[in-house]
Amino acid sequence: MPLSRYSHYLSACYTFLMSPETRRAMIALERNIKANTPKVLKKLRQAGVKKPNPALVYTAAKYYECLDRLAKEEN
Repeated sequence: MPLSRYSHYLSACYTFLMSPETRRAMIALERNIKANTPKVLKKLRQAGVKKPNPALVYTAAKYYECLDRLAKEEN
């Protein structure tokens, strides 16, 4: 997605300011976003969205696991 293409810039510029724990958390977040983006796009296409908003996809991918857990609790 368009927003994730800047992640290398963030990691390159700010890694010297981050603690190792923060850096690991940022890397894990980036991995989750990359893994969940296709799932979010698939669900949006199934819902009939032809051209999804990149910000919506990015945010939904970031919180996909939490949103999925909440949806399962509702059922």
